[in-house]
Amino acid sequence: MNLILKNFTMLTTIIVLSSCGGGVENRPISTSNNQTQEELTLTPIQIDALAELKIAEELEKNDIDYYYGESQKIFTLKYFTSLHDLLSIECKNSSLLRTLKNFIDYGKLIHDSASRSNVVTVVDDALLAFNAEEQSSLSPNNLAVHLKSIEKLNQYRVELINKATVCKSVTTLPPEPLS
Repeated sequence: MNLILKNFTMLTTIIVLSSCGGGVENRPISTSNNQTQEELTLTPIQIDALAELKIAEELEKNDIDYYYGESQKIFTLKYFTSLHDLLSIECKNSSLLRTLKNFIDYGKLIHDSASRSNVVTVVDDALLAFNAEEQSSLSPNNLAVHLKSIEKLNQYRVELINKATVCKSVTTLPPEPLS
């Protein structure tokens, strides 16, 4: 069900955003020196949206939904369906021990170097799959989407590791004085 919702959302975004930036869309970009001269016909916005869809599909193959579910158990008021959702949690110091424990557990769920069971590992597996794909036979459009997917996954990886570090570093604030 999550994949259907993600695909619907992504395709709707592609359709809506494809109407933007018409000036860019009408300017073909040459990507080859051979006689067939295939051209890139996708706009940067379309490439970005298709890259997000490709990432979501690969993460789905690597069981990212498990980590979305585990995140949901920690933060019951939040719904997790994407890496953006995972990055939206704001971990900060607190005087509440339960809150601190949730942030620390969440940080470990995102990235724990002592375990292979974390979100960053799923992202790493997706990156390995993308990097293993043969690129020389891809059309210019598919190559652009493929390279954008790798770029975005690398950026997500850095952001997730930073988020995990912040979440695992929260400390107890002194209780507020009673007035």
